[in-house]
Amino acid sequence: MNFSAKTVVVIAIGAALYGIGGLPMFGIPVFANTTLKPAMAVLALFSVLFGPLVGFLVGFIGHWVTDLFSGWGVWLTWVLGSGIVGFIIGLFPKLTKARLEQGLFPLQDFMLFSVLALVGNIIGYGTSALLDTILYAEPFLKVFAQLTIIAVGNSVLIALVGYILLNTFAKRKKQSRNLVEAKISSTGELSNTTLTDATPKSRKFANTSLLREEENKAKTCAAIEFSDFSFKYASQQTATLQSINLRIEKGEKIVIIGPSGSGKSTLGQCLNGLIPHAVKGEITGNLSINGKPVSRLRMQDYSEQVGTVLQDTDSQFVGLSIGEDIAFSLENKMVEKSDMLPIVVSTAAMVELDQLLEQSPYALSGGQKQRVSLAGILVDDADILLFDEPLASLDPKTGKTTIEIIDQLHRDSGKTVVIIEHRLEEVLHRHVDRVILMDAGKIIADLTPDELIASPLLQQHGIREPLYISALKSAGCAIDINDKPAYLEHMRLNNYQQTLRNWFHAQPQIIHPRCTVPLLEIDALNFSYTGDKNALENISFTVNRGEFVSILGKNGSGKSTITKLIMGVIAPDTGCIRLNDQDIAELSIFERAQKVGVVMQNPNHMISNHMIFDEVAFGLRNRGHDEAFIEQKVVDTLALCGLSKYRHWPIDALSYGQKKRVTIASILVLEPELLILDEPTAGQDHRNYTAMLNFIKTLNKTLGITVLIISHDMHLVLQYTTRSIVIAESQLIANAPVSQVFSDPALLDRANLNVTSLYTLANKAGITDTDGFMQQFIASEVMPS
Repeated sequence: MNFSAKTVVVIAIGAALYGIGGLPMFGIPVFANTTLKPAMAVLALFSVLFGPLVGFLVGFIGHWVTDLFSGWGVWLTWVLGSGIVGFIIGLFPKLTKARLEQGLFPLQDFMLFSVLALVGNIIGYGTSALLDTILYAEPFLKVFAQLTIIAVGNSVLIALVGYILLNTFAKRKKQSRNLVEAKISSTGELSNTTLTDATPKSRKFANTSLLREEENKAKTCAAIEFSDFSFKYASQQTATLQSINLRIEKGEKIVIIGPSGSGKSTLGQCLNGLIPHAVKGEITGNLSINGKPVSRLRMQDYSEQVGTVLQDTDSQFVGLSIGEDIAFSLENKMVEKSDMLPIVVSTAAMVELDQLLEQSPYALSGGQKQRVSLAGILVDDADILLFDEPLASLDPKTGKTTIEIIDQLHRDSGKTVVIIEHRLEEVLHRHVDRVILMDAGKIIADLTPDELIASPLLQQHGIREPLYISALKSAGCAIDINDKPAYLEHMRLNNYQQTLRNWFHAQPQIIHPRCTVPLLEIDALNFSYTGDKNALENISFTVNRGEFVSILGKNGSGKSTITKLIMGVIAPDTGCIRLNDQDIAELSIFERAQKVGVVMQNPNHMISNHMIFDEVAFGLRNRGHDEAFIEQKVVDTLALCGLSKYRHWPIDALSYGQKKRVTIASILVLEPELLILDEPTAGQDHRNYTAMLNFIKTLNKTLGITVLIISHDMHLVLQYTTRSIVIAESQLIANAPVSQVFSDPALLDRANLNVTSLYTLANKAGITDTDGFMQQFIASEVMPS
């Protein structure tokens, strides 16, 4: 095929226009007085060098088309189309520069790239078809259709080659990104360089005008900002969140509290992207994270900006082992395995899991699972850290350590920290900037800790006060904000000491009735999961009929194993368990369930029905009771557990704490002889769990139901139980009255428990009889039943 001079000239013009289209790649950085980034250089060369190639191909096609349809319109077509497409290629990477520098080039950008190229070509070829129609009376549709085929081919070629180059560069850029390594000093502290060096903002667009623009914007925008924000679940008629207005500045440490069902967890789901990406509903108002409206964020954008520890830890695990789960974030960042191992080990050591890296997270105790989730976000580089009830399943000492880790993380990194929690006193072990109180889907108060503690708001909204504040109020002390009441170690107690001592000495001596008829007897019990190490070793104790007893100990000490042995899920290696002087090894699991009711730690492990009423009625129906009896019994039990208004609700619409109450109601309705509650207050607000446990105490006294509670909640144990069985390192180390156990710091430390603020308050007030002081406080707190 011979090329005419006209063909050569037009090919040259097309190639030149493609090159001109690439000039913005060079021109913009030069005029901005900045260094040309590698990404921009690659794209500029692509535009300039690939332009002549495409120009040649289009010229060749144009020459062939000219032979068929003769006319200058065809030549004008590809010249104009080439120029437009070249210009688009030159400008478009500028628009995606931010994502390219982060190592990202999403599919939707490729699609937009393709569409822009196609539009440019179609404009050019459409013009050609129009010219051919005007100049040569060619049928417009026929010419346009034929030329469109050429336009599509040209566009796809341009877009495909461009995408391959861009995506290759993006992947290499992502691999070379600096990673934040959790370096731990010999004392177990986080080093400053661990969390501050090489943050994403410091790596992006250095020395460019765009960087200055981004940084100036970042300085003025909040980390989190809700503006008249409301959310209604798809399954509900009323909004769960109503007109939320909240601004959280970058680097702040915020605690969100509120009764169960107040909307705290829903607010958290809006922050981590579960709403609206996983949980559907109707949103009104605005929410922005780091200055970006969430309507523009994809799920992966959330995960890069917000690291979350969920309340239900089982739903957060992604690895088959603890080590794999912690490493998940690092794997997504394509960290080399040789670099990954020391990071995983050191992070696991922070939460005392470095000896368990090969174990499955699903085989751990509730508290250990919580620590795995915490470790999973400590290796990440998110600017905002969200903790949804991080203390719910932790023993007191581990909970204290967790709060210290979060606090150090906050101080060393300057990250924004949001903690959703019921256990306010434990969270205030370290400083927080503000406490947000929610109720009924609204923000009731936004105060400093001192302002909130000195106000009556906690009692009014069913939130448990710190123990020492309750004790001071029981003694008739008026709490003054000027005395810094939020932190006991810093509180000025001079004005309260004499009043407190006078109150204590004026109280009559407490005498507890003794129960002597054994119900549950555990004798020389031994059990091992692996055969190498005993989970329980030579455990012996008795629970008498009508008692209210607690089992205490650190996570993994063997407390929940005792429950499994009593239920018959596992069998002891040696020793025996007797119920009513009968060896329970002789009973089937169904027969044991008629006498022993167990409420498990995680409510999701117990629920088997869709509707709340059906779940509570399930056991009664299995026993063959008639529907009239079941109806009345279920209604009464739901009322006693504070669930009456939810009786026709689906369980999925409830919060974690409300689900917990449903499972307790499903056991209480059966009136067992022995009721075992495994962490009954996890996810529960003070008002609801107080009402529920007062109901259980009524059953304990009126029906003689014996109650065994496995708990880390020191307040619960103090208020409701009379005796504590303490297990540490698989062995029984104490079997004594609660107040006596809590007055022994050495014993508590061995069991991973903390001295209560009551003990500290008594010492600070000069009261030496800490045991008696605790008993008097318990007597003043217990409601008449």
